Amino acid sequence: MAIDRWAYETAWKPDFSCLRLMAAEHRALQARCTMICKRRNASWAIERASHTSSALRIEQVARGQTD
Repeated sequence: MAIDRWAYETAWKPDFSCLRLMAAEHRALQARCTMICKRRNASWAIERASHTSSALRIEQVARGQTD
């Protein structure tokens, strides 16, 4: 029993500075991922809008509605 208690007390001592560093790295990674996702969504929206406007333009030309 004494050996188990000694093993518990000496082996499991969390290094809180390490945990803080991991949390900071996680937040930085999460922020990077969010930024990349926003960029991709924005580029997708721009691409979608350009395709839509191109499709509308082709449709207008087909109907003879040119500017």
